[in-house]
Amino acid sequence: MCTKRYYSSDYAIEQGWFEEPVIKGRKKINVSYDPRSINYIFIRKEKGEYEKFNMLNKLIADGELEPRIEDYEEYSYARSISEEFIKSEQRQISSDADTHIEQIIADETHKTNELKIPGQSKSSQTKAIKQNRKEEKESMRESENWDNTLGGTNEDGQADLLEFDMEQSKDNSEGKDSLINMLKQQSKVRRSAK
Repeated sequence: MCTKRYYSSDYAIEQGWFEEPVIKGRKKINVSYDPRSINYIFIRKEKGEYEKFNMLNKLIADGELEPRIEDYEEYSYARSISEEFIKSEQRQISSDADTHIEQIIADETHKTNELKIPGQSKSSQTKAIKQNRKEEKESMRESENWDNTLGGTNEDGQADLLEFDMEQSKDNSEGKDSLINMLKQQSKVRRSAK
């Protein structure tokens, strides 16, 4: 009948019908239903009476509030086809990505093999890498040196230093403001000199 659909009732909750399978294990029960509406099923209780169970996630097929069993089967079939189509597209995308990755790996392997010098040992290749890293570090240190970041240089190749009179700064009541103003003036002078 309606697989992947869940039904419940207040009576079943009160009687602990849903806890019992967790403790004792699952069991099969007979279900009655009206083929004109699958939103409800009926289960016979011990005394011979029927208990009505409501579908928890009500199904609306083609705008009908009370879908028939045929509507559900049609809906289920269409959904399975749709899910299969989506899975097929996902497999295709995954396959294309894998092919693309394999192509990149093959290209890079080919480039690496072209750059290899025949007969050169792996340790000599590693030494060249270490030397290149060392040179790169030295270059970075040189470019980030304080001398290069402070401003211009004088005729001797020495960096220009900022002159600061501590006595004058102490006498000045503005304190930090005067220091900031002096630094701004020095910066303007350096920029105009360039």
